[in-house]
Amino acid sequence: MQQSKFIDYELNQKRVYVFLKLMELHYHTQGSAAFYANRMGISEKRLNQILKEKLGKTAKQIIEQRLVTEIKRMLQTNRVTIKEIAFQLNFASLSNFTRFFKRHTGVTPSAHKRK
Repeated sequence: MQQSKFIDYELNQKRVYVFLKLMELHYHTQGSAAFYANRMGISEKRLNQILKEKLGKTAKQIIEQRLVTEIKRMLQTNRVTIKEIAFQLNFASLSNFTRFFKRHTGVTPSAHKRK
């Protein structure tokens, strides 16, 4: 009995690692938890249960957090325009990009860039 619990624990730890590794490769093009769950061979619900248990967040929350981190990094480098960042990260439009960023940070991308 104890060994089966230990194996489940290890399996879930491995699944978190696999998810994070996949997310790092695909976060800029794949924002859906279903994509990652499918690649891992588990259901989206199970993936979210594991991530919530281990990291305290759902797959979507983790993906969006990673995306916001990347946007902030890109805004700080000043090498590309806000419009180019939105395009590179596969947002449907500049307004979608701006709404997404403001929802997560409380400021617009241009306001963040000016800081």
